[in-house]
Amino acid sequence: MDLIIKQFLSPGDTVLVDSPGYYPLFAKLKLYKIKMIGVRRGGTGPDTDDLEEKARLHRAKLFFTQTLGHNPTGGCATLAAQYQVLKLAEKYDFRVIENDAFADLLPPGMPRMAGLDQLDRVLYIGTFSKTLSASFRVGYVAGRQALVDSLCNIKMLTVVTSSDYLERWLYSLIANGQYLKHLRRLRPMVEQASAQALSNFSELGYHVPYQSEGTYYMWLELPGHLDDIQVARKAAEDGIFLAPGTVFYPEKRPSQQPALRINVAYANDPDFLAFLRRLR
Repeated sequence: MDLIIKQFLSPGDTVLVDSPGYYPLFAKLKLYKIKMIGVRRGGTGPDTDDLEEKARLHRAKLFFTQTLGHNPTGGCATLAAQYQVLKLAEKYDFRVIENDAFADLLPPGMPRMAGLDQLDRVLYIGTFSKTLSASFRVGYVAGRQALVDSLCNIKMLTVVTSSDYLERWLYSLIANGQYLKHLRRLRPMVEQASAQALSNFSELGYHVPYQSEGTYYMWLELPGHLDDIQVARKAAEDGIFLAPGTVFYPEKRPSQQPALRINVAYANDPDFLAFLRRLR
């Protein structure tokens, strides 16, 4: 993402982002003095009416989005929504940056915009840090050859190179089948934890508006009278770290439904469930 920002954007430029969306991206864009415009994220993906209005008004250069396994909601964009995004990208002349961080956890054959578009207006980003380790910073980008060559030049100018040791180790894991074996163990663990969490949240009277599939995250809506920031602070007093939904919006939205991003690895923790029960 950093290389793409350097390739396409200058201070004062405007981009579109998912709202709610990937908050580390928001911080990076602010660092480069890029203006962000949030596009509403719904149960079927980006709200394409909202996307068209904002693309028309702001003439943004890029749209950063996560098609499948969306962070923070866990939802996936439908094929129809993806197709509409690509039509709007053509109409209003912007590129789509498709972040597919959870690609290896998702069911095979699910459509991506990069596939529909054949990498014409879409740059496709992937990573192994979600499936192997958060400290394993190896990722990749797919795009048109000329553009990838330009990104490589920027990489050489700014960071020279990434870790040859880690890249060779990853190649070995993939080539000898260990990575595939790891995924076969990991996928059912995520599915089981997600299903159990949905059951627990429903029993406690909480609503999860997005269907979480192939990702570590769920979007848990809170009762309207609660403040998610205050809830997170209260949880911290009990030794529970929570991610309030507010931080995942590029702009302040005082009327938004309070929510929490939940990591399914900890969603069924007894202390956390007891905390949710006390909130009601």
